[in-house]
Amino acid sequence: MVTARLVSPPGPSRNSTRSAAASPLGAYETFLDRAAEGLTATGAFTDLDRPAFPWSRTYTRDEWLDQLRTSGLAKPLADAGKLDTILTRTATAIDAAGGTFTLNSTAVALTATRR
Repeated sequence: MVTARLVSPPGPSRNSTRSAAASPLGAYETFLDRAAEGLTATGAFTDLDRPAFPWSRTYTRDEWLDQLRTSGLAKPLADAGKLDTILTRTATAIDAAGGTFTLNSTAVALTATRR
């Protein structure tokens, strides 16, 4: 993420990237809170729950670069002429870390029972 911030064009996505990087799960809590409030307000649902499923995946440099090329950041970075810089710096960082890295993630759901 640090590399993306160094060369990404200014704009709303830049700020939201920083917030999400600081607290990825926190970035989704607001949306889950609003959805839960909406479900509760209808009176049609009970037993709201937020199960979380942590998982990890180890990526090689090439796997991550392939993912990065198809991410939502790729188009604006390419339009700004900065995608190649991101890919090069990211590859260098992953190589310096031994050629792989593990990304820890958490999938979160909001479930409810209809009355």
